[in-house]
Amino acid sequence: MGEFDFVMKKKLAVLVFILFLFNSDVGFSKTTYLMSLQEAMDIALTSSTELNSHRSRKYITEARIINAKTPLNPAIISDNGTAEFTYRVGIQQTFELGEKRKKRTTLAVAEHQYTQEEILAKTLDIKSKVRKAYIELYRAQQAEISSQEILNTINELVDITKRKEMAGDVPTIDTMQTELMKINAENDLQYAKLDIIQAFNNLNFLLGHKLDECCQLTEPQYEEEYQIIEKLSEDEHEINLDSLYEKALENRPEIKMAQTEIDIAKKQLEVDYSNRIPNLLLAAGPDYVVGPGPRQMGAFIMGAIAIPVFDRQQGEIMESKAEIKMGEKKLEWQKHLTEVEVKNAYNRIQSYILSLKKYKNELLPHSEVIVHKTKQSFDEGKDDIIVPLMAHQSYIKIKAGYIKVLAEYQTAVSDLERAMGVEL
Repeated sequence: MGEFDFVMKKKLAVLVFILFLFNSDVGFSKTTYLMSLQEAMDIALTSSTELNSHRSRKYITEARIINAKTPLNPAIISDNGTAEFTYRVGIQQTFELGEKRKKRTTLAVAEHQYTQEEILAKTLDIKSKVRKAYIELYRAQQAEISSQEILNTINELVDITKRKEMAGDVPTIDTMQTELMKINAENDLQYAKLDIIQAFNNLNFLLGHKLDECCQLTEPQYEEEYQIIEKLSEDEHEINLDSLYEKALENRPEIKMAQTEIDIAKKQLEVDYSNRIPNLLLAAGPDYVVGPGPRQMGAFIMGAIAIPVFDRQQGEIMESKAEIKMGEKKLEWQKHLTEVEVKNAYNRIQSYILSLKKYKNELLPHSEVIVHKTKQSFDEGKDDIIVPLMAHQSYIKIKAGYIKVLAEYQTAVSDLERAMGVEL
């Protein structure tokens, strides 16, 4: 009987523990975890369905290289004539002249290189989109945190105002003002939560991976990045931009793609010219003759070669030459576009860095001090309710401005990386 009681007590203890987990806030599913921008990038580069679909295209071009290298198959031929009592069985082979197979292979390799550059361009696109989606979700999460902090502070002001109204120190209108401000803060909090849901969906789509709602994004760091920009700024402004532009010309995948397109068109032109040279067809085998006379055993050899009278690849050659000219124009336009994008993104980064420093070092700390002092002053009866209300409104505006500039900075960094084809 004692052993039975011990078992029942043990089961009851386990049941109580399970109920405690389900009904408490310490459940593991509710644990908040942090994710950085780099971690989001790593997930996207591994799981993004859009990027993986582009990566699979390289297998197509690899297969084309194999096809280009493969020689033409031989054929077994048979020529039997009952009237001549002749029976022939042999092997027929087409020999491609003018190094056609070699030039086709070179063309296929260039097309494979273009695919590799296209994948790199798509990778940079994904990283740029992830950065922007990340900062948008971070902005939404920070807006929710700010809204909750503001609501908490306003609740404190409401309590203080009600207490002062009951004591006859402030009029009823002050209480109404704080309560109205509380309603607005509650609405702002609801809108912030809606923005988080939408930002979560956008980021999840780009990552190809569903994030848990408890995921909290860390603030994207800009110190290291702007130190790099400031180091580059030690030279003259024009020289610095020229160095960035030169690096972009070397690394931007769109420029490499345009150059490769020209190379592909030139190699296609070589293939077109080689296709003017006709192929040689040869067949050989034993020749066996049975007839009224003595039977004879010999061999036969046959050959054929086309005469390029009508089709001399005129259309194909003209098309390839046009592709070369179009590629050269596209390359020139891409270089000009790159220069403009590098300059614009760089100038925006410089401007946002100055703003972020002012927000971090001056505006945010000072506004927080003012909010604290005005609330304390109102609580002590030294100021009217309008003073802490205006201080809170100013703080809200400054913090929202900081988040906005941080988002714009990250977007500018993303645009500069995209324009240059490299990470800063």
